Amino acid sequence: MNKTELIQKAVSFQKEINRLIMGYRTEKWLALNVTITQLKSLIYIYNKGKASFKDLAGALNVSPPVVTGIVDRLSSQQIIKRIDSTGDRRIQWLTITEKGKQLLSDIRQDSTEEMVKMLEVLSEEDIAALVQGFSALMKTAENNITGNEQLAVAVNNRQS
Repeated sequence: MNKTELIQKAVSFQKEINRLIMGYRTEKWLALNVTITQLKSLIYIYNKGKASFKDLAGALNVSPPVVTGIVDRLSSQQIIKRIDSTGDRRIQWLTITEKGKQLLSDIRQDSTEEMVKMLEVLSEEDIAALVQGFSALMKTAENNITGNEQLAVAVNNRQS
């Protein structure tokens, strides 16, 4: 197989693995007391550290009133909290509470446990090959993230 065919095969395998893992976890996902949009919001705020209503609306591609409803529901569940900006009272920052962090941690933990169960049945040789492949993929992902961050800084600097 050539490189393009190998890439297509790897992507195909990744999709199928994700589908199979989601099959194991359907009940847990359905039991979550948040909607997909609320979960997206939670993940966005977590990854940013904090976000404004405007940031979140832009990331979700929704209007600010829609974000208000999402935030109200997440706040009522004590998953996120609003923090008034010290410089401008009109701006509120959204941050994740410990309960919200625990929810995300529980989701990740379930994934980790499923991965361990699958890996335990593989041979050491197969696991070593996976580790080598994941290591290379992780380095590429880190380089892409760093490159994207550098590009964003350069674009922002040019716009200033």
